[in-house]
Order: sequence, then C-alpha cells, then structure tokens
Amino acid sequence: MNAIANLVKMTIAEVMLITLGSQGAVLDTNKFYLNFDTGAVLQQDANFEEFAPTIAYIYRGKITFNPGIRDDFLLGYNLNDSWSTELETGVIWNSVDTITASSFSGNTSIDLYQIPILVNVVYRVPLTARLNACVGLGAGGVFGVWDSETTGLFGGNIRNTDLDFKFGYQAEAGLKYSLTKQITVGVAYKFFGSLDQGWSLDLSQPPVRNDAIFTINGNYTHAIMATMTWSF
Repeated sequence: MNAIANLVKMTIAEVMLITLGSQGAVLDTNKFYLNFDTGAVLQQDANFEEFAPTIAYIYRGKITFNPGIRDDFLLGYNLNDSWSTELETGVIWNSVDTITASSFSGNTSIDLYQIPILVNVVYRVPLTARLNACVGLGAGGVFGVWDSETTGLFGGNIRNTDLDFKFGYQAEAGLKYSLTKQITVGVAYKFFGSLDQGWSLDLSQPPVRNDAIFTINGNYTHAIMATMTWSF
C-alpha cells in the first residue's frame, strides 16, 4: 500500500510541475506588441496628368519631391517564434520640389500626405540571443491627401485639398535588438507603393474658371526608419 501511495504522490507532483511549467512558458511569451517607427522618406519622381474637361486640355509632365518624414504605428501578434501578423497605419509626408508642364505657377506650394492602412506578415530570423533579422510584406489601402496653395495673379490665395483612396502595398527588412523581454529597438527599410492617385482641383485664375483632375502615375517611396517595440 505504501508503494502505491508513494507512486500516486509522485504522479500528482509530476503533473503539477508540468502544469506550472506550461503556465510559466505562456506567461513568459509576449503574444502582442505595439511598434512605433519614424524616419526619413524619399518619394520617387513620377509622371502626372492634368486633365481639365471644362476647357478641354491635357498636360502631361514630371513631378519631383523633396525628402520627407514617415511615422508608423503598428499592433502586432506573434503567431510563433518566427512569424507574426500586424495592423499598420501612419503618415507619409513629402512636399513637391518641381512640377513641369502644368497649370501650377512658381507661387504654388504643394504637400502630399499618404496614410496607409496595411495588414503585414513578418518573418524573423534570430542572429544572436538578442538580435533578429526581419522581413515582411503588407497590403491594404492608402488615403492620399493633396494640399496646395497658390498665390493668385490678381491677389488672394487659391487653396486645394482633396482626398483619394487606392490599393497600397509594402515590403520591409530590418534588424531588431532586444533590450529587455518587453522593449526592442532597431532599424528598418520600407518600400511602399500604390496605384495611381488622382484629385479634383480648382486651378482657376479669376476670371478664368478651371476645374481639373490631377493624377500621379504610381507613388513609390523608400524610408529608412528607427523602430521601437513594446511587447505585452
């Protein structure tokens, strides 16, 4: 009887150890994380088309951009040690440097804001105990905001703000270093692209009325970013 009792006690003890160990593993694993990225972004030169149906003309030319800023916010979920999925949004801002063959005068300032909403899949490769390499792909949509202001020939300013929404996609790669179990810092490169974006603009110079549709043929940006992640 004593042998049977001892065997039962040992079995119960082993089950409790296994259960506690499993709970500890779950508690040590941070499934969710928040990520903030910030850095510089370059937008590629692009072709554009300006079409004015009211006075029947089409301009085609090239538009170039100044370096800008990109800020991103992400909520992620670790599927396992290697794979995670993310919901990402943020703001990409570039101002226009030059624009050729259009109705815009040299007295016009133009800002382009892009607000992506993406679902990402990320794959991590451990390089050391604290350092990981990451690659990812994302797809979703992007709100494109055109904001311009032109000084009129006869005084007064003409302000144009319009919103467009198109399909967007992204590829990224980077390195992340774990400071603690909860805090990770790193660097990342992000390529972001979208389908052609277009806006309805009032390009009138009183007394001449000119409503036009301005379309940029492909939007492609390249960003180098610093990243910080909080896991929970």
